[in-house]
Amino acid sequence: MFRGEVPRLFAVNLFMHPLIKSCLILSILVPASFYALAQKKTLDSKLHHLRKGSAREWSEFPVHAKDSVLIVNFNLTTVPGEACISFRQYDVNQSWVLTLNGTKLGELEQDEKDMIRYFQIPPGYLKKGNNQLKLSSSVRGVNSDDIRVGQIEFYSQSLNKILSASSFEVEIRDKKTKKFLPSKITVVDLNGSLRPLGIKRKDDIAVRTGVIYTSKGKVSFNLPVGSYIIYASRGFEYSVDSFRVQLKRGSTLSKSFYINREVNTEGWISSDPHIHTLAYSGHGDATLNERLISIAGEGLELPVFTEHNLPVMVIPELKVLQLQSYFTPVTGNEVTTRIGHFNIFPVQPGTITPYNAENWNVLNDYIKKSEGVKVVILNHARDIHQGFRPFDPKHHLSSVGMDLRKWEFPANAMEVLNSGSQQSDQLELHRDWFGMLNRGYSLTAVGSSDSHDVNRYLIGQARTYISSSNDERSVINEDKVIDNFVSGRTLMSFGLFTEMKVNNKFAHGELASSSNKLVVSISVQGPSWVNADKVSLYANGIKIKEAVIKKTNKALKWTGVWEIPSPNHDVYLVAIAEGPAVKFPFWQIAKPFQHSSANWDPRVIGSTGVIRIDADGDGQFSAAYYYAKRLWENSDGNFDALFKSLGRYDEAVAIQVAAVITEAGFDVTSREISEALQKANSKVRRGFQTFIRDLKASELF
Repeated sequence: MFRGEVPRLFAVNLFMHPLIKSCLILSILVPASFYALAQKKTLDSKLHHLRKGSAREWSEFPVHAKDSVLIVNFNLTTVPGEACISFRQYDVNQSWVLTLNGTKLGELEQDEKDMIRYFQIPPGYLKKGNNQLKLSSSVRGVNSDDIRVGQIEFYSQSLNKILSASSFEVEIRDKKTKKFLPSKITVVDLNGSLRPLGIKRKDDIAVRTGVIYTSKGKVSFNLPVGSYIIYASRGFEYSVDSFRVQLKRGSTLSKSFYINREVNTEGWISSDPHIHTLAYSGHGDATLNERLISIAGEGLELPVFTEHNLPVMVIPELKVLQLQSYFTPVTGNEVTTRIGHFNIFPVQPGTITPYNAENWNVLNDYIKKSEGVKVVILNHARDIHQGFRPFDPKHHLSSVGMDLRKWEFPANAMEVLNSGSQQSDQLELHRDWFGMLNRGYSLTAVGSSDSHDVNRYLIGQARTYISSSNDERSVINEDKVIDNFVSGRTLMSFGLFTEMKVNNKFAHGELASSSNKLVVSISVQGPSWVNADKVSLYANGIKIKEAVIKKTNKALKWTGVWEIPSPNHDVYLVAIAEGPAVKFPFWQIAKPFQHSSANWDPRVIGSTGVIRIDADGDGQFSAAYYYAKRLWENSDGNFDALFKSLGRYDEAVAIQVAAVITEAGFDVTSREISEALQKANSKVRRGFQTFIRDLKASELF
């Protein structure tokens, strides 16, 4: 048994090994004397690839799959009085039904994580002679589901007896103060599979396969005989403690974990502005109590409850659980319509929402009349719900933030990373955000989880940090923090924490005064179990600097200073740090549920908010769109003169000029404009090429 650092051996994809391709109809003969001598028998030691549908879901699976059904035959000469069966499963996203001798025994758990699933066998299901297990998908539709399943064990004893073979008492304390901490326990076997736990349900815990959130920092549970890695964690900001143990029947152990805050977030409040419960949203699996416990266990300080068209107040339940010192809940509302989903907060309970708004103009009118609402977030702009995608390339030109329907954009913030609903290209929403900023919208970048679940999608995995002058996290000035959110004094975190200052004075959400040069200071933090490998600086959404980050297990991953010449026109700056995916079981990254590619290579990301640069010295910020309009108005339609003047500006202004010309009724692909572009500099040409690419994908072309 050992203690200490997270075991690196288990930070790998444990399914990346060759699978034996064989017929998935297996017959296993069990000796007549077996059940008199043993309580466990392996029916199938292999892992098998099954596919529901014809297309490959993910590139980690084989291109071709012949089998959509797994059948296992086994013989019994004696039927045990009690019995159960276990499966190992991976990447299960649809319903897969298990039958025994033609009668439904249960379903695999719909979760893509590697885990063990147990099924109690009721009396009368087994028979002497041949018995047949059958696993098949019960879902019809166009979406495929690739899974791996197998390593099937048969037990001639009850599930309760298996799960109660050993007992644990665990406590999790702050390493510095020695106080108990709300936190998370994760249990995996040596294959990395989450293991079911034997535990009595209580009001102060939230339990799922291999996972316990505890609000009090201590919990007792049971485990089957075997070898395990047990982790204690508390979200993004904290270290992880762990130990490995081999258990025998009757083992009784008490263990203390010590974790500490590693990421320095002083001056910032952690928020997840997009969370749900099963009780009020109608899907997922988190009860209200479980949601409150998991919020405390992941170290969030300002969660926003955003149930679908239903403002919910949770203060009474929070007080019952005695968690009010750990976080301040905000009542919000996910305005869920057929023209998109928008989180609004703060909201008064009882507020009615317009489910049937026919366009954003109607929605905007409603939101303006809603009492007290300060924040409006456009959620998952690239996802399709009820046949509608807010930033569909057919009517939204991403590079310029241009809506072809002429709808009034109703939000002052947008999700740039939703950890429960990611894009195949993780920075795609960042680029959408850049386009909107260049168009002149003032939008706060948001990180959120959209979690409806206890563990399938982790609450607070992507989160938003909001500037706060209040050092006591248990007493948050909600109004002030929300005002800072609206002003863009924020960061977006998905495993990394990136901060930036300009000229050692100006921070996120501020307007920096003009100077001969800009001194940009950046720091990147993350816990010891996260790595970063690069950081980039963007001006008006165009990458202008990049640095490589060396691997380190220290909290400070990188710090550096870049000096850049003051631009000829106003720009905004954003820094984004990236790193390889975390593969530990306590912080697994979910795959996109509406993916555009079979390839998935996730990254951790930390993005700053915007610092605007008043380069022209007029005391205000002018977006790229406003420069583009002025250049066009001063050109008198002379494209040669326009493109020559445009040479002093960056690529973002050139993209906006292409949009302005199009709005004026000109064809940017015409011979006249093409010939004039040949004389322009490379920035102007790239800008027009970017706009034309978006235009060709739209309904306008």
